[in-house]
Amino acid sequence: MRNRPIQFLVAAALPIVVLLVAQWFDATQLQHYRDAETTSFPGSAATLFYGLAAAHILTPAAVLALALAGWWSQSAVIGAAYVVVGGLIAFSPALNWAFATGVNGTPIASLFSEIFFDTAQGLTAAVSTIGGAMFLVGLALIARRLRDGRGRTAMVVRPTSTADRL
Repeated sequence: MRNRPIQFLVAAALPIVVLLVAQWFDATQLQHYRDAETTSFPGSAATLFYGLAAAHILTPAAVLALALAGWWSQSAVIGAAYVVVGGLIAFSPALNWAFATGVNGTPIASLFSEIFFDTAQGLTAAVSTIGGAMFLVGLALIARRLRDGRGRTAMVVRPTSTADRL
């Protein structure tokens, strides 16, 4: 028996946790390590390098976890949410540029600039990478649901009686 609500909740909550942790580590911790490295003696660069290595390992791990959770959910709603949220995060530089130059001072421009400047502060751009992966996973989930829906309608077997065959 499938546990659909748990699958849905895991796929919905995991991106929130992953994005918050990635933002914290990338924009706060790594920035602190970089600032400490530039203001102190050169031996402290090792902390920055270990932090960067951890970020380069944890970012693909987060992408893989999101992909597995999304695929496990088998939900078009989760796919649509991943497309919208991941698209906003991944395309935030382009959206910020388009809206900031076109209609300066509107709420939508300030929304995109806040998303862009809050996520673009990290050294490795982990949040943007995870956002791009969420966008692609969402597209794959929607395509899967569309493919499964067509497969089910094509495989419908009509009940026939022996009288119809004669």
